[in-house]
Amino acid sequence: MIYAVDDHHGADRPTMPLDACGAWISVKAPSLSRESIMESIRGGLFYSSTGPEINDISIDGDGVITVECSPAKTISYVSTPSLGMKFHAMDGPLTGAAYPGRPGETYVRVEVTDYNGRSAWSNPMYNEG
Repeated sequence: MIYAVDDHHGADRPTMPLDACGAWISVKAPSLSRESIMESIRGGLFYSSTGPEINDISIDGDGVITVECSPAKTISYVSTPSLGMKFHAMDGPLTGAAYPGRPGETYVRVEVTDYNGRSAWSNPMYNEG
């Protein structure tokens, strides 16, 4: 399991810009108890972010992966090299996209980038077929 959060290196350097609290994980858990949150993290039910929100990711019976998110400039479905797809905002911010997948993919993860260059990214979803 991979976690993407920030750390802080400026405690002993007061003239350096604050680099803490710039990244975090958002966990999908049934309750706010420690046990529930840790179980969801162990199960991969979280995403990492430096700003954007991923509100939902679903996979339908045909394998189409749909994401709903906060307003974004791009939504990327990152996959096996030279596969995947990137959606670009044209007439206004994106708040979702659907990706049908491509033959040969072994995994797909979602990456959402806002207009300030901040990103959120899901854990990989593996093709078990």
